[in-house]
Amino acid sequence: MIDEELGKYKDEFIQISKTISENEKLSEKSKAEWKKQQEKIERRFDLFKTDLLFIVATGMLKAGKSTFVNLLSRNENASPIGFGVDTTLRPALIKMAAKDSGSAGGIYIYKRKSIHEVENEMQELQSQMENIIDRIKGLKEFDENYPEVAPKELNQDNLRKVLCSRPGTNELLDQSPLLVVVEVPYNADSKIFSENCVIFDMPGLDSNDAEISQNFEMYNAIFKECDLVLFIQSNMSPVNDAACGYLAKIGKDRSSCTYRLVQNRMRAKYWLEESVLKKELGEQAENGIKNFVKKLNTNKLSESSLKSWSANLGMAYDVIFNANNIAKDDYKTEELLSQSEFLGMEENLWADINQNGKEQRRSHCKDELCNDLKDVSREIEKKLYALKGDMARKEGEINMLIDEKNLIESYGRRTRKENWRGLDFTLSNDLKRQVEAELRDSFKHLRSSTKYCGDMPEKVSSFKIKGSRYDEFLIECSENAKSKVQAIIQESYLEKVDSGDFDSIKILNQKIEEMNQTSPKIILKIPPVEYRSKMVGKLSETVQLELAQIEPHREEGKFLFVVPFEKAIEVNESMVNDEYDKIIAHYTKASCAVLKQVMGDIMTDILNEHVSGYLKESLSEKEGEMYKAKLELEVMGGEKELFSRTKEQLLSLGEKIRELKI
Repeated sequence: MIDEELGKYKDEFIQISKTISENEKLSEKSKAEWKKQQEKIERRFDLFKTDLLFIVATGMLKAGKSTFVNLLSRNENASPIGFGVDTTLRPALIKMAAKDSGSAGGIYIYKRKSIHEVENEMQELQSQMENIIDRIKGLKEFDENYPEVAPKELNQDNLRKVLCSRPGTNELLDQSPLLVVVEVPYNADSKIFSENCVIFDMPGLDSNDAEISQNFEMYNAIFKECDLVLFIQSNMSPVNDAACGYLAKIGKDRSSCTYRLVQNRMRAKYWLEESVLKKELGEQAENGIKNFVKKLNTNKLSESSLKSWSANLGMAYDVIFNANNIAKDDYKTEELLSQSEFLGMEENLWADINQNGKEQRRSHCKDELCNDLKDVSREIEKKLYALKGDMARKEGEINMLIDEKNLIESYGRRTRKENWRGLDFTLSNDLKRQVEAELRDSFKHLRSSTKYCGDMPEKVSSFKIKGSRYDEFLIECSENAKSKVQAIIQESYLEKVDSGDFDSIKILNQKIEEMNQTSPKIILKIPPVEYRSKMVGKLSETVQLELAQIEPHREEGKFLFVVPFEKAIEVNESMVNDEYDKIIAHYTKASCAVLKQVMGDIMTDILNEHVSGYLKESLSEKEGEMYKAKLELEVMGGEKELFSRTKEQLLSLGEKIRELKI
């Protein structure tokens, strides 16, 4: 029934995971983060499948942990022991070889794999250790990713090299190992190990030299893997503050039914009466229980609910392993072993495991599954908090982009009629001479035409001509000059585009630089104009020059465009040439003024077109950034909604699992 319920809840979790992993809008980063959490939870479900009971033996320095483990395994080489020294620097997993394997035991050193994400080094190391433990539990096969290593010979020398030495100090230990597994030969006298149990032998919680003191989080993962915590307590040493911190962390999320207290009772005051000594030892045991419950810092454990046993481990050790050293005239080994009360304690522990081991293991699996579901929910809560901040920042970014877009649009709508101060356009001397020569030649041909040759003979110094006729001739000369100038002046401003005294591109870029200095900061620097061909093309399109007509007038001594009348007037060659000069000067000057206006208009068009094109491109970029930012915000909103729902689903699932009666 329980397995069916667990299977149903696992399917429920798989469906939750499927909703996340198949969400197309979810970011790859979020999917990768979730995959790690998914693997963690699915592993907790899988741990229900194993019958191997994991026990951890922990306690204060020199409390007798290694002595206890050696006694249970009936092998002196299960864990190193020694007087007055911190023997065990790192944890070791003690297991017994199968009954008919014929194994002499061995020391298996599993090395750390390379770390890919330095910022998550602890998580990676824990994951590596879990993979080794899963293979020891039979949940996975040893493979190329995690191969089973060749054992080192099991003896005290090798044991000390591996568990009691600093990395790099001997040939067996080049680095701090991921996990050390000590396999002892099968021994039928071992009740505990024959019950499908393995034991983690931990360094002293108060050790300053052991690796656990520098890396408790790593070794706290070992406590999470173990179904039963055996705290070895000596009546000769108290639980200090350093160990209190560890005990509080260990007991934070564990069920109270996973604790057992093993008291190592030493009969130090041998000179006291037996009844007095027995009473004192009883009081020590009672106070030890009270102290342990208090230091564990959990409301789930009480003095009455804590299972505890006591024995003289040192006495039992000497009887079992050092019988030859006992003064046989004074003591009988059978009596000493009985006095140590170890066999009775072992029997009680064996009976407890036999009776409650499976329930114990499943209860612990349930606790750790619920704890991990809660941990994943907390991680999701952190993610939701981060998403909230990211969404606020993204909304701010979108608002800023909207402001920038509006500013660019506003700047782009400005009508520019540029005033090109300092723009001075004059005809080149060669072109002036060309204009003058062509106009004079044109005047000459007009004068010699049949229309005027009778009125204006060329070979006389002076002649009389009717005023209206002379006026008509001058007007036609002016109109002829205007058309001539319009026809030839194009050559001049095309020539001037790249001339040294008038560099149109340079002037344009000076104007662009002025705009960059005065434009809003959000408008990125407008790039300079780099194409001269565009200027030449614009100039080539301008073929019509609107030159101002010479206005008719009459001033004293000036006859240009006189008011028409029939009276004959006296005209000489000097007067005619002077009229020619005035017409040429007028259209030369007029053409320069018109060309200046034309050049200004063309350069203004090019500038506006250039700036408009750049702003349009910049605006397009802003709109692209806005579109991308809005999509990202939409994805964040989807993630927030999805993970908010997932968090509630996980918490609900955890509550249902916690209600299961294991």
